[in-house]
Amino acid sequence: MTEQQPNLIQRIERGLQLPDDFLVGLLNERDDWSFVIKTHALIELAVNHALIATLRKPEVSKVIERLELSNQATGKLALIKSLALLDKEHRSFIRWLSELRNHLVHDARNVAFDLDRYGNDLDRKEANLFNKRFGGIFKQPTGDSGVAVGVSQRRAVMWASACAIAGLCYVAKSKEELDAELERYRIESFNNFFDL
Repeated sequence: MTEQQPNLIQRIERGLQLPDDFLVGLLNERDDWSFVIKTHALIELAVNHALIATLRKPEVSKVIERLELSNQATGKLALIKSLALLDKEHRSFIRWLSELRNHLVHDARNVAFDLDRYGNDLDRKEANLFNKRFGGIFKQPTGDSGVAVGVSQRRAVMWASACAIAGLCYVAKSKEELDAELERYRIESFNNFFDL
């Protein structure tokens, strides 16, 4: 009997060396404060993997890990943009998530943070920006940017955005592995041709 193939979520978790069921557990996190902090940690880990894999220099991992995630001039997002690994909407989500995370971790009173209450307290302009940042990576066929995020959907859309970005970062790692495999195949094919 063959072992069942892992689903996409499981492949992302394994590729990024996350504990089993981390992503589903994240969606079911008991409070929004923990959810935001862990989501940010997921994104930072995924971005680290993508950068290290793309640069193909595992020896720079300690340097990459120490760079600030959301700094657009000298941080990981600057590298991500320069290497064209994530598009503008993905980088915008990461910047916004970093801002929210920083706001939450620097004041212990924020442990009672509630995503729905936060979204409900925004004026119309802020709410539109909030929706764009949350669901902006899910472009609509009509050309609209993002999805409207309802109160009951905020965490789910944020989770889906984070999983999508983690998946893209995983693909960057998988692409490196695929390139190496293709190179090995070319060499083997070349050698086999001359062995005839």
